[in-house]
Amino acid sequence: MSRALTRPGSDRRRITVVGAGIFGMSLAWALSRAGHIVTLVDKGPIPNPDNSSFDEHRLIRFAYGPELGYMRLVRPAFKAWDQLWSDLGTSHYCETGALGISTAAEGWVSTSVRMAAEEGIACETLNSLQLAKRFPYIDTKGIVTAMYQQEAGLLFADRIAVDMARDLRRRGVVLIENCAVDGVDPISGRADLRDGRTLEADLIVLAAGVWLNGILPAYGNQLISCRRTVALFDLPADLSQIWSQAPMVMDLQHVGSYFVVPSARGTHLKIGTGGPVAHSDPDSPRELDASEITALIETAGRRLVGAERFTLAGARACYQMYAPDNVLLAEPLGDRAWTFSCCSGHGYKFAPHFALVFAAMLSGSLTAGAFTRMVAGDPEWNGVSGDD
Repeated sequence: MSRALTRPGSDRRRITVVGAGIFGMSLAWALSRAGHIVTLVDKGPIPNPDNSSFDEHRLIRFAYGPELGYMRLVRPAFKAWDQLWSDLGTSHYCETGALGISTAAEGWVSTSVRMAAEEGIACETLNSLQLAKRFPYIDTKGIVTAMYQQEAGLLFADRIAVDMARDLRRRGVVLIENCAVDGVDPISGRADLRDGRTLEADLIVLAAGVWLNGILPAYGNQLISCRRTVALFDLPADLSQIWSQAPMVMDLQHVGSYFVVPSARGTHLKIGTGGPVAHSDPDSPRELDASEITALIETAGRRLVGAERFTLAGARACYQMYAPDNVLLAEPLGDRAWTFSCCSGHGYKFAPHFALVFAAMLSGSLTAGAFTRMVAGDPEWNGVSGDD
């Protein structure tokens, strides 16, 4: 049994982080930087290829539709990634720009344009002729609204995970791999491991993603495990040249939504569905059947000139936890536990920023209430005050 070693009143705490996805690793990074004694536990290897955040790329962009609070958090998110790059000694970010398209005059794209204007964020609107001339690899038929933002790009998630795991080991963070957590006691700060061990800490932080409900079944009423599908493609030389310099493409209407990730810096071109399927078992097989692959290609392929020349390199399911209204959650449980559910398809970009602010909260820089509201995308959050 491992017992808490920190003295009462000490600012240095023994902290157990459960889950080594991007949020778990970011929390371990930020908390160890702040001087805490950190143990990171995952049911698989660290990094774990089955985690929702392990992939070739994730997106960071200001376009956020009506979600003003999250759009305002993108600027500090960029700064937090810069801090991480400094610590890792390398950057895993590539600016590509972001192109939003829609067949509707009003919706996610038009709202993103209005919000950007109100916040002073550079954003171009494009008519169909401008769109066709500037992005000839997009079939513009039926597109009514389009926008472009230069300040957006790709976070190379698998490379980030590998380097973060290496950095955590260097910092002295204890990594416990291939060992599930069966339960926690948020009052005493105890975590029960499947191999029979017990970890005791001053604080437990649960960042277990889609496996959180298995550890805390009571959360099942507000968090739903959902399934998205993604496919990776190899491209012929001429299209590879084009798409290696293209922006991310987003068509995030409620029906038939999808996104296209360019093949920058040696990665594959990726097509993903925007609409998840609810109530999915995260331990289900990750492989897609032929009908799912066909539907995925047809959804986005109609917009991509030359898509019939793409060669499928791989396809898989990605499981993510969703909360009501697509908000991200961070909440205290008892005296010695916090839960994070920040994988609602858009949380990845905020992980280092949220982790750094969480570490600052533990030092008294802001209240638990203020932190919770920030994570939930409260547009009125000011970074200082809040009710516990």
